[in-house]
Amino acid sequence: MNSEYNILVIDDSGENRDGVCGLLKVDGYSVESACDGVDALGKLETFAPHLFIIDVAMPNMNGIELLKKLKVKENAWEAIIMTGHESLEDAKKAMALGALSYIGKPIQYTDLRQHVDNALAEIRQNDLMRKYQAELEFQVKQQTGELEEALHIVKNQNERFDTIIMSMENGLLALDMNDNIMMANRAFEKISNKPFFKIIGCDFKTALENDGLVLQLVQALGELGDDRKTEQTIEIFDSLSGDRKSFQVRVSFLRDRDEVVGKVIVFNDETEKIKAIRMQKSFLNNMSHEMRTPLTAIVSMIEALRNTHPDSEQAGYINILASSQTALLALVERILDFSHLAQHSIDLHPVMFSLEQMCRKVAGPFEQKAGDKGVGFKFCFASPQGAEAIVMSDEGRIRSVLNNLLNNAVKFTHDGKITFSTRVHPVAESMLSCEFAVSDTGIGIDPDKFDIIFKEFTQLEDSPNRRYCGAGLGLAVSRGIAQCMHGDITVQSRPGVGSTFIFGVDLPTA
Repeated sequence: MNSEYNILVIDDSGENRDGVCGLLKVDGYSVESACDGVDALGKLETFAPHLFIIDVAMPNMNGIELLKKLKVKENAWEAIIMTGHESLEDAKKAMALGALSYIGKPIQYTDLRQHVDNALAEIRQNDLMRKYQAELEFQVKQQTGELEEALHIVKNQNERFDTIIMSMENGLLALDMNDNIMMANRAFEKISNKPFFKIIGCDFKTALENDGLVLQLVQALGELGDDRKTEQTIEIFDSLSGDRKSFQVRVSFLRDRDEVVGKVIVFNDETEKIKAIRMQKSFLNNMSHEMRTPLTAIVSMIEALRNTHPDSEQAGYINILASSQTALLALVERILDFSHLAQHSIDLHPVMFSLEQMCRKVAGPFEQKAGDKGVGFKFCFASPQGAEAIVMSDEGRIRSVLNNLLNNAVKFTHDGKITFSTRVHPVAESMLSCEFAVSDTGIGIDPDKFDIIFKEFTQLEDSPNRRYCGAGLGLAVSRGIAQCMHGDITVQSRPGVGSTFIFGVDLPTA
């Protein structure tokens, strides 16, 4: 709407002034007039024009002097100059001072409207530009404030991160792709006995003077393959305390988005833990010896009693004693194995043996026990082209697992049959895949309880009046041994139908 715009007409000629004002008011503009420059400046106290229409030749203060005072461009105004042909030079001066255009006298209505329309269009465009600029400046200021706040947060987070890194109990060492040290914390300073600020930027192999530490770190870094982590335990000599210290070392890649930029090594001091494990292991070994000694004596006494030609009643007592001794010895073995497994300290002692001969020896006693219960027993062994499978592994541990699986099969089967089968086939050069399967037609297991049976101290029947006795360690220990040998035990079963336990493991050939 034209009424939104104010126009101030300045001309010393009342006739011209009234004529121009009249034409503009017809078009709906808000118009005021002044007789010269001084009068126009006074009008500004009560009237806020958008456009000035100024005559150049006026007394007191002419148009040129008024334009100098107004500074139209600085104040976001527009100005049109009215001049005669003899004053064209003054019109050029006026335009140099910010006037938008000039109109020659006498004033024609169509020329006046065109010039006013052009001036107001310029005003509108300038208003939009100022509004856009103001909005843009506001957004820039707002975003600058947000960025400054974000930078402040990041700075505080970095400071907290540095504090956390420096306060970690675990030693930390960060290397770039050239194995130069990018970061180390105070805990690593204690490990290496080198001030962390003196080794930053140095090759770790020359910066760390502990040859044992460097050698083991080089080995750990060498085991770091593509896109994976490695973990191992290292031992170093502390020159300050004179003690040997053990550390669990975790090495992983350091990434910036998808790009590998270095490696991170974390040191967890496990000196006391390993000492405790060694003490417990020593204690268990001693206890194993102390417990086996009297049990061996009991075995000897049982055999001695059998040689005294006992009557049938006495022989029954001796058989009960022998059975109890066997169960007690098996329980002791399981408890010791469980303790070693819990400490991740179980030892394997590889020996060369025949798989088929070992399986037949294991099967013999259980075939007799099954027969005593009226349960059938079948043993089968399958190897490629009937060749004898000679392997290098811990025969005692494998026998222990098979004994437990077969003992459970005999315990939980009251009719039908038990099948003990072994299948071997090569999977690589000097490596056999072995599958020992024990199947029975016993009570079976609900599939929902498969996980429970492999938990320590857990049995399917957990009531005081349960039908089947046991400590609940057999399958837990057996699976633990299997996993220590990089194998596993799986189960297939249906209640009332029977169960099949499969012990699978890869064994090197001898």
